[in-house]
Amino acid sequence: MGSRCGLIAFLCTVSIGPVAHWFSSSTAAAPPQTRTSSTDQTAKWWINLYLVLALLVPLVYVLVTHHVWEDFLITFRHSKNLVEGRGLVYSPGRRVQGFTSVINVMLPAIFYALSGQSDEAALDLYRMTCLAAFVAGGWLLLRMILRDRGVDRFSPLLFILLYVTDCKTVAFTMNGQESAFMVAFLSLGLAADYWGVGRWWPWAAASWTGLLYTRPDAPVYIAALALAGLVFRVEAGRAVAKGMLKAAVVAVVLFLPWFIFAWVYYGQPIQHRVGQVESDAARSLQPGRRHNICAVQVCGRCHLAFPADLRLFRRVAGSVG
Repeated sequence: MGSRCGLIAFLCTVSIGPVAHWFSSSTAAAPPQTRTSSTDQTAKWWINLYLVLALLVPLVYVLVTHHVWEDFLITFRHSKNLVEGRGLVYSPGRRVQGFTSVINVMLPAIFYALSGQSDEAALDLYRMTCLAAFVAGGWLLLRMILRDRGVDRFSPLLFILLYVTDCKTVAFTMNGQESAFMVAFLSLGLAADYWGVGRWWPWAAASWTGLLYTRPDAPVYIAALALAGLVFRVEAGRAVAKGMLKAAVVAVVLFLPWFIFAWVYYGQPIQHRVGQVESDAARSLQPGRRHNICAVQVCGRCHLAFPADLRLFRRVAGSVG
């Protein structure tokens, strides 16, 4: 496990550089109300401190706990069935959408296929991608803080400490959930609001599209971002409205293929995870037979988190059938 975490750290360190460079070049032409002092030594020191802690804290967490969230085990079964030719389903032959996030099911499926159908490698690659999203999202927020004229010298430190020590976000970044993508896409949407949706509507479009592919409750977050962009606008109201309309059209067009696929493939576009998983668990528990209690936790109503590595997944999948 230690060597795998080392690989994750190396790959994420390599990937963050190009992302940071792209954001730096993209934000160089920020509106006049933002300052350019993010290039001074103090700002660089804050950014470097953030990058170190944002990479180190999640890696230490997963190295110590080896934690895999039970939802990932459920979703990963869909991913494996897809790659192995059984369809994007929990139980072959039953077309029920038993997962929450499109990103959280498709990325592990891609990594499972690329790694030669290795459970451990697929999880490690997904963790690496989530860690990159976690770091990039916080990095963008920190850049906005450092560019603001009214920021005091302690605000960057407070943000860094709050961001890298938020236990749920750190845990869900490394235990197989989609939270890191949620943070990254929300940060992108906030950046579009901060610099003006009228001009930066492609960022808003990317944010809203990403949120739709990340969570089924994304419309709530998109509405909140749109409201914030209107209330705290830095451009004329008409420009903001036009930018939001463009972003909304792009997001709808880009999400429409999945919406249509889910409706055709599953018979409805809304996921129905609980009924599918619990019914499968009930059928698998036979009187007079001993069952792995972890299978009940994974597929029953408790939905408890527990430390586990991918070897547990094989036992759980076998118990549930």
